[in-house]
Amino acid sequence: MERFDFSFKNKYVRWWFIIVLPLIILSAILNYILPNEHNWMTSFLTPIGVILFFIWVWFDKRKNNKSQSH
Repeated sequence: MERFDFSFKNKYVRWWFIIVLPLIILSAILNYILPNEHNWMTSFLTPIGVILFFIWVWFDKRKNNKSQSH
C-alpha cells in the first residue's frame, strides 16, 4: 500500500482544503441564515462536494497509473 503524505505538498490535500473546507463553512453559514424549511439544501451541499472530490481523485489516480504504465 502506498504511503499517504498529509502535507500541502500533496495535491489531493491542497485541493481538499481548497474545495471541501469552504463548502463546509458555506454550508454552516447557510444553515444559520436560511429558514428551517430550506435547511435540507445545506445538508446536501457538503456530501455532494465530498463525493465529487473523491470521484476526481479516483479519475486522477487512474489517469496517472495509465500514464506511468506506458
